[in-house]
Amino acid sequence: MDIRSCIKKNILQGQYSILFIIGLFLFSIGSSALAKKPDKIKLSGDATAHAKYVLSAQEAMARLRDDPLVILVDVRRKLDFQKIRIPGSINIKLPFIKTKQYLKGMKVILLDSGYDSARLLFRANVLNENGFDVSVLAGGMAAWHQHGGKFEGDSFAVRDLHFIPPDSLLSLLKDPATYTFIDISSEQKSGDASLLPSLFHVPVQTEKDIAGLITFIRDLHLNKLSTVVILNTEGKYKRVMSLPEHCDASIFFVVKGLRGFQQARQHHSDMLRSREERLKTVGGCPTCPAANKHTRESKPEQTDGISR
Repeated sequence: MDIRSCIKKNILQGQYSILFIIGLFLFSIGSSALAKKPDKIKLSGDATAHAKYVLSAQEAMARLRDDPLVILVDVRRKLDFQKIRIPGSINIKLPFIKTKQYLKGMKVILLDSGYDSARLLFRANVLNENGFDVSVLAGGMAAWHQHGGKFEGDSFAVRDLHFIPPDSLLSLLKDPATYTFIDISSEQKSGDASLLPSLFHVPVQTEKDIAGLITFIRDLHLNKLSTVVILNTEGKYKRVMSLPEHCDASIFFVVKGLRGFQQARQHHSDMLRSREERLKTVGGCPTCPAANKHTRESKPEQTDGISR
């Protein structure tokens, strides 16, 4: 091989090496950019398996309008049902639906408050395996309200449909896959980001911020099983109470906010501890048996005013 051919070969090899290095560099940049891009919310395995039983509020309304065999079964507490309900719905406790054989001739749509769809999906699957025709209203009462559904009962109770008690939020964390948590506090305090899985921080202080929050939620491309949970430090949401009117995903606000959730979590943690550990933490009190025992043991016995 002559010198000219050797030089040409070396130049080509050098060019290939440079192109290879540039390719790796661009790939790494692209990978980093993709990692930072918000992903669509992924459902857990159980939720995905039962998703075929899920109806949006619009789909449920259409079925009720077009099919006389469709019936809404509200599984909330009796008192909640009496306070506010969807016209034509009936109230049956979830475990008792399987005993209502007349429902096997109907097309049942289960609904509840709306923030715990996993429980209803599991039950719907069991009922369908036993001869029922059951679907689940995604977002429950809250979604019905968001999409213009009618109610009967206490009109002032409509506002409460979009609120989650802190202890209920705690139980939802067993399967957080269908939930998106957003902290709208003006500033996120140290440690708050670790309170909930994948807690986004979208501060809201002005009307422009509200528009930005709506855009943020829409850009998540959530499906009908997904629920957006809004929190701030103190649980004051007056500025964003119109948010459900502008979003397709079910919107809920946490009562007492992040501080209320922290208290609920601490209370739950305390309940898991032994009685002895709780008494040590709280300290004695005049009515606590352990405290009285400690007092009797440490206090000198007195008889006729004379200590012994």
